[in-house]
Amino acid sequence: ANMGLYSDAYADIRVRCDAAAESWPQADGVRAHCCRDESGRYQPPAFSDGDGPIGCYAMLAQNSQAVRVLQLCRQAFDRCVLAPVRSALDAGRQRDSLDELLFMAEERTWHMCVAVFHEHPSLIDEATRQRWRRVEPSEAKAVGEAVAARTAPMNAPRLVLDSLCVCADGALIAGFVDDERGCAAALREACARAGGDALGELTSRPKRLLHVTLGRLLGRAEGLRPEQAAAIAAAVRAFHATPLREQIGTDDDELQAFSFALRSVALMRDSVWWMTRCEEFKSWELAEG
Repeated sequence: ANMGLYSDAYADIRVRCDAAAESWPQADGVRAHCCRDESGRYQPPAFSDGDGPIGCYAMLAQNSQAVRVLQLCRQAFDRCVLAPVRSALDAGRQRDSLDELLFMAEERTWHMCVAVFHEHPSLIDEATRQRWRRVEPSEAKAVGEAVAARTAPMNAPRLVLDSLCVCADGALIAGFVDDERGCAAALREACARAGGDALGELTSRPKRLLHVTLGRLLGRAEGLRPEQAAAIAAAVRAFHATPLREQIGTDDDELQAFSFALRSVALMRDSVWWMTRCEEFKSWELAEG
C-alpha cells in the first residue's frame, strides 16, 4: 500500500508541472535563496552562521548500486529534458542564461533526506521559527549516537526507482518507492522520533517522498518568445508521457535492476544548501535485511 502512496505523489508532481508547463520553471522562490558567482551562475547559499539544516541523510556517492541507477537518471534528464530545452533557445545570450540558471548536483553530493530535524531559520516561516533552536556540534554528536542506537538494528530498505519527475519549481528528481516491508517509512519514522526525543520540538516539514534531486533549473532563459515557451512546455510534457524504460533507454527485464539498498545513514549538517558542502556528526550502517 505504501508503494502506491509514493507513486501517486510522483504522478501528482508531474501533473502539476504539466499544467503550468508554459511558464516552467516557477523557480522564483528557490532562486531567491541562491546567489550568483563571479561567472554569473546561480549557486546554493552557504549557511555561514553554522545553523544549516540538520538531520538524517543517506549520502549515496559511496553506494555503487545507487550511483549506477542515478547516473542513468541524470543522463535521461540531460538527453530528454535539458537538450530539448536548450535546442528551443537561440545560440548566444539565451543559451548562456540557461547555463547560468542550471544547477546540476555533483555526484559526491547525491543524497536522500531521511528525516530533517531543523531547517535553517531562513527556510522556515515566522510561526515555525518560534520553535527553532540552535544545535551545537557537541550536542549534535550525542543526538547522532542516540539516533544510531535506535535505528542501527533496523533493516536496510531496498528502494526501487518509480519515476523521473520534472517539478514545477525546476527540480529534476528521481523518485523511488519503499520495499514491500515498508522499511524506509519505518526508518524515517524511527529517525524522526529519536531526533524529537533527543532535541525536543523539531521544525522541519515532514518529507513525503523518497527522492534524489539531481539538478535544478532556477529560472527561465532570458527573452523567451511564446513559441519557445511552447516548445519547452511540449518537451516537459513529452518527457512525462514517456515510459521509464524509454526515458532511460533499457529493456523491461533490466528495470528490476533499478533499485539499491539504503545501507547507511548519517546525522549531517547541510553547510551549503543541497548538501553541496556538509558536515558529518555520526554515520552508521543498517542491518542487512
